[in-house]
Amino acid sequence: MTINEKIQFYRKKLGLSQEELGQKLLVSRQTVSLWENGQTAPTIDNLMRLKEIFGVSLDELLGCETASELELSPNESYKSGFVKEEFAEIYKSTISRTFTFQLKVILALIFFLLECLWLDINDVVLGIVSGVLGIYILQSVITYYKTKKAWKAEVIKSEQCQFEYNVYDDHFIVNIIRDDETILSERVKFSDIKKSVDTGKRLILTTNTRVFALDKVCLMSNSAFYRIVHDSSGSAKIVSNKLSFAADFFFVLSIVLGVALFGALGLDSWFLFLGLPIPIFCTVLGFVIKKRGANGFKNIFVGLLCTLILLCGGLRVLLIGYTPADFDAFEFVCEATGISFPERISQNTFNNDADEYGEDDVGFIYSVTEAVFEETSADFFENDIAYDPRWVTTVDEKLNGLVSMVENYNPNTSADRILVYNEYLPGYNIMPEEEGTYFFYVLLYYENINSLEIFECAYDVN
Repeated sequence: MTINEKIQFYRKKLGLSQEELGQKLLVSRQTVSLWENGQTAPTIDNLMRLKEIFGVSLDELLGCETASELELSPNESYKSGFVKEEFAEIYKSTISRTFTFQLKVILALIFFLLECLWLDINDVVLGIVSGVLGIYILQSVITYYKTKKAWKAEVIKSEQCQFEYNVYDDHFIVNIIRDDETILSERVKFSDIKKSVDTGKRLILTTNTRVFALDKVCLMSNSAFYRIVHDSSGSAKIVSNKLSFAADFFFVLSIVLGVALFGALGLDSWFLFLGLPIPIFCTVLGFVIKKRGANGFKNIFVGLLCTLILLCGGLRVLLIGYTPADFDAFEFVCEATGISFPERISQNTFNNDADEYGEDDVGFIYSVTEAVFEETSADFFENDIAYDPRWVTTVDEKLNGLVSMVENYNPNTSADRILVYNEYLPGYNIMPEEEGTYFFYVLLYYENINSLEIFECAYDVN
């Protein structure tokens, strides 16, 4: 019987419930249940209490190897102990690494939040993202300190022990010895090792429930511990700290790059090709560490996804050309002049193609934005512009050519108010004195239909 089966056997033999046994051990009923289901193992101190409660020796509680295994000599044998300082080093190499993923998630959420702020996303979305980020950070901090506290307690118990490893063909047996008495013996298959880290001085091997630290100085050069993760040929490799750090770094960098370039350039720029090496290298690192036995899925998934996004964006430019982002003339004029426009019922922008309306010998209309305002709001707007000197009913004769050019776009109507703006001139409704080609915004307002037209045009001053 295994140790979990023996705990259940002796408990029932004494007629104790899981809760009653837990009370004697000062642990919860759930903890006893986890022991009996084989999901966790009792600590050294709990094993000592269990043998006293059950009235059996540790050998009886833990069980011994079969006779055939006892007769079989191990291929390798090592014995080691650790002082407090060495446990601190192991802690940094194992427990701290547990929180690497949480850190990556936090960084990704932070960059996503910054992206939302940059793009002026809805406040509800910002609130949700901020809440998730805050809760996740709080949970990670609490888990970190709980784990750190539990690790320190384990250090106090384990630094008084010796660890004896007997290695066989496909497994090893670790005996934990305190005061010359074996207080715990565990059989571990090499195939049960889920993760391995080479710190330079030690191999850190992790199963679902245990962590084993082996001093590399003591290991033979062809030690079976170097076969910690099996491939089809039975060989294995170790993921070094540097390789693992590089994989994590390029994982985060790929996410940041994807969010930054997507937000800054959209999906219409050949500059996206310049970012391809980073997600490609992230993908390659994913396959490398996967081959070496570690989990490289996240690098492969993120790397391939970012590569596909950047590649599609860049190829789109080559195949169908560049599509400029939508330009809101109202927003630009509002920011440039400080004019507040009323609520719009509709708005349409027409980009001018060559040889269409508005092109003549002295100027060219690039685009026209038409908007119809809500009637009540339009009444307030008309009252405001009636007392705004920038809005005129007739323009200086020097501007007649420019205004005539834009009015020809809609020759059947006449504007009630006109405003001509150039960001490099000191005022409004002014034509430059020097010759050259100038860029203007011409605003025409029609009171009877509550409509405004904004013309973006170039005009030659002779």
